[in-house]
Amino acid sequence: MQAMQQFIPRLTAFYRKRGSALIAAFLFSMFVFIILGSLMPMVVNDYEASVQNRLYNMAYSAAEAGADEVMWSLNNNRFDDSAWYADGWDVGEDFYGDNYWAREIRLPKEGEKPADDVYAGEQRAVIRVVVSKPNPDADSHQYAVYSKADVKDTRTGNSATRIISFTAELSPPFRGLVVKNELNYNSLLDSYDSSYGTYGLPPTNMLRENATAATTSDEETIKVSFGPQTDIRGQVLTGAEDAVNVDYSKARQITGGVADGFSAEFPVITVPDTSDATIWRSHF
Repeated sequence: MQAMQQFIPRLTAFYRKRGSALIAAFLFSMFVFIILGSLMPMVVNDYEASVQNRLYNMAYSAAEAGADEVMWSLNNNRFDDSAWYADGWDVGEDFYGDNYWAREIRLPKEGEKPADDVYAGEQRAVIRVVVSKPNPDADSHQYAVYSKADVKDTRTGNSATRIISFTAELSPPFRGLVVKNELNYNSLLDSYDSSYGTYGLPPTNMLRENATAATTSDEETIKVSFGPQTDIRGQVLTGAEDAVNVDYSKARQITGGVADGFSAEFPVITVPDTSDATIWRSHF
């Protein structure tokens, strides 16, 4: 009986210790859950922001790719509509009656699997590009370029759009002739460019007045003269301060007139060695 009376207090103390430990564990768990609960929205928001930012970067790169496609076509096709068609472009007309080239590029192409990205899911991009068609008879050609890219993550439904808009200007390349010293000319000189179509069709393709006949010499004593067959559809330029050394009295026409103060640099070219005659004999 006495032993039982000593055992009961010990058992009561034991259970009290176990209850205290349980309460401590419960409080610690509640603290952890509160911390995790407050951090989870931040983690989710950061992840979604990162994914969205990646989509925006992809859309911007896609829009730049569309702009690069425009510049490639401008440099290679110019006003040749058949070449634009061959590259996948369509020709349209806007509300004001102005013509434009348009193209839609889908990535990936129909039937291809979209890019699988662990970070941002599966992306599909649609690039729409519009390029205005300037007047081919103008001396300088400006193209209004509009490139829009839409990128969508097919798993999450997130999407991003980027637009690039700029004006590209392609000035006609230099057409004509430039010499260092004396310039004696007696022929036709125009600015025909095959990228504009057949010579003389339209007539403006033959009559463009942006050809140049020039000398870089700045000495007024250098002779610059033109014969009776001279027909320069453009201008004559001289490096001298005063163009008094230019005699164009016999020329049929110089549509652009005469101007001074012209300068240009010629590339350094190494003259090949022709002392070994056996090199030339092998070609005859």
